[in-house]
Amino acid sequence: TDIIYLVSQLRKSGANVGAVFMGSGSLAVELENLVQEMDLKPWIRFLGFVNQEKIGRYINAVNILCMPSSEEPFSMSVIEATFFGKPILASDSVGCVGNNDVARPGVNALIFKTGDIDDLKEKTMKVIKDKEMLRRMGQESVGLSKNFSAKNVAKVIKDTLLNE
Repeated sequence: TDIIYLVSQLRKSGANVGAVFMGSGSLAVELENLVQEMDLKPWIRFLGFVNQEKIGRYINAVNILCMPSSEEPFSMSVIEATFFGKPILASDSVGCVGNNDVARPGVNALIFKTGDIDDLKEKTMKVIKDKEMLRRMGQESVGLSKNFSAKNVAKVIKDTLLNE
């Protein structure tokens, strides 16, 4: 719901923003109903399940990936977004956030307090108002994505399993 409330607040303040949700889950109907109730249907789309071969097209269409999860050990969505040069907005509960991880605070990511819509709004406004920051963070994402290629991730898993 955080992203829906964020879009509502930003639109009320005059920002031209929207959101795209990919994937299906237990909250899909509840979220779609909330969008309907808040009259945000023109600015928020629910794509449902998206086949791997089409994910890139949708990620390329957005400016920022926002991961507001309260429980997300390691997000493949964040890794995918870095491959497409997207800055990351992530809650402090997302597991792939850290100085040596895929979402690096102040480098390619801004981190907000889980469930704090005001903090999320502040970080979002910071990125959308500063085009140079948006560009720089996107470039950093591309550079960091090389560390998380399928080959590198497979090697880490293999090494971990062999050393147990």
